Amino acid sequence: MRPGLQELVDCCCRKDFRFVVVSNGLRFYIDDILHNIGITGLEVVAAETEFNPAGLRVQYIGPDGKYLDNDFKIAYADSFLGQGYRLIYLGNGASDLAPAKKSGHIFATGTLLKRCRSEKLACIPFTDLRQVASAIEKLE
Repeated sequence: MRPGLQELVDCCCRKDFRFVVVSNGLRFYIDDILHNIGITGLEVVAAETEFNPAGLRVQYIGPDGKYLDNDFKIAYADSFLGQGYRLIYLGNGASDLAPAKKSGHIFATGTLLKRCRSEKLACIPFTDLRQVASAIEKLE
């Protein structure tokens, strides 16, 4: 977990911004990590899992309740935009580029940062979520 998550959540709360974690990861371990660091009440959408004798069944469910085979993050970005939200996007992976392109502000690290730079997309690099909170404080 990157340092500064609580500060970022608090910043978004002060500004009355909806904070949503949209992840290609598994919901059960994201929830466990957040619980273990004392952060509760976050809206998290991620892969739903079912444990059974044959192993682990993983499913991505879109904002419309239907199963998705791909473009999970794009589906949620489109849904938020369709609800009238403006997007501030934070990401670090290859799967973040397409939804980040739909946002008004991109905070990027890792592969996303490299891709934004190669495509000449405006973005703000970060290593610590306190940097993101500081920048968001200045947004109108």
